[in-house]
Amino acid sequence: MSVEAVAALLEGSQVATRGTDLYLHVLPDTPNNVVAVNRYGGPPPVYVHDHAGPRLDPIAFQVVVRNTDVVAAEATAVAAYRCLAAVDAAVVAGVNIISIRPDQVPFPMERDDNGRFVWVCNYVMTTEV
Repeated sequence: MSVEAVAALLEGSQVATRGTDLYLHVLPDTPNNVVAVNRYGGPPPVYVHDHAGPRLDPIAFQVVVRNTDVVAAEATAVAAYRCLAAVDAAVVAGVNIISIRPDQVPFPMERDDNGRFVWVCNYVMTTEV
């Protein structure tokens, strides 16, 4: 559900569109120009006094941008970065987001086997349980 919230944010900012060039949990071989959101292991949950379970869940995810044009790849990665890094205290797709913080600015990761440019940025989204 958390990556669904990220997808909704990216779509709302017109960075990418599900079913066209935005994919969750996978980076498909086609189309050439895509944005993928993948969740991975991150920091532990946050506990507070007088609460039986975790109060905050920090969710780590990566946004991967692939494009045949390096300028377009960078521009899309930066657009995603600006969209996500600006989120502060919002409810999106049923997820109560406290914040989304990038671990770094977007950077070029590689050229894949087909010569396409791949840019990435890692984030931690803190959500209220």
